[in-house]
Amino acid sequence: MHGGICALLFALFHRHSHSGCKPAIGDVLTGMASLAAKHNGIRKTSHVREMLAEFIKITELGYAAGYPASALGKPEVYIPGMGSVPYGPGSCIPNSIYVDVGRCLTGEAVFEEQEMLCSIVGGLPATFPNEGDLIREKSGTGTH
Repeated sequence: MHGGICALLFALFHRHSHSGCKPAIGDVLTGMASLAAKHNGIRKTSHVREMLAEFIKITELGYAAGYPASALGKPEVYIPGMGSVPYGPGSCIPNSIYVDVGRCLTGEAVFEEQEMLCSIVGGLPATFPNEGDLIREKSGTGTH
């Protein structure tokens, strides 16, 4: 019985950590997309504003699911077919419904986010210098 519960808990905590990590990554992507849109002179166009709003929506929905997953956590584990069962020495186990909602939202949106980022950025990354172009031969430090 404990082996099965350990497998459930591993998957639960893995999904929960993903829901916690993804909003932070979403903030970085939103900033990157906004900066690229500004650099390309398209930040105020309606379709770009819609994409930036979508980045914010995805990020905030992921956070909105991850937070109650933690806040509603209890020292019990949800076992399909049995319901919630007390488990552990009082550890907080995240609420599985909100964990699953957060993981679903953030997991499905990752491809949409990448497509939006590529649409906004355009050919900009193709013109980035490579690492060798950024390192000074004599000192071995990056240029500023």
